[in-house]
Amino acid sequence: MGKYKQYIQEQENKQWYAIQKMCLESEAVEEVLQSCDKQMIQGKMFLPTGYSWNEFEDDVRELWQEVWYDKQQEAMNEYEQEQNNT
Repeated sequence: MGKYKQYIQEQENKQWYAIQKMCLESEAVEEVLQSCDKQMIQGKMFLPTGYSWNEFEDDVRELWQEVWYDKQQEAMNEYEQEQNNT
């Protein structure tokens, strides 16, 4: 049973990485949620173990905010570096 649990965890980690990538490519979190919903209906994605849809949606929203916050921080840092170099 240990190997199966490990496999499930690996699959969930891959799925969260894919969702993170979707967040980077989407301007709105609703796009990510719609894509996840569609993929789940098609059997290409699944709810993580122990999650309800509402919990999953909350975590996706939080991830999307983190991804975009980090992206904004990177842009600000690049801008500041450009300003300091001129």
